[in-house]
Amino acid sequence: MKSKIIFIIKLLCLNISYIYIWELRLYPYPYIKSKGRPNKY
Repeated sequence: MKSKIIFIIKLLCLNISYIYIWELRLYPYPYIKSKGRPNKY
């Protein structure tokens, strides 16, 4: 049970970092300008 929770947390962290990297790749200029997440939504 404990290993399952750790696996879910690892998967979540990997997913967040993947989205973060893609946002930096797709929107580098707005990201640098706003010093945060680009206001896309």
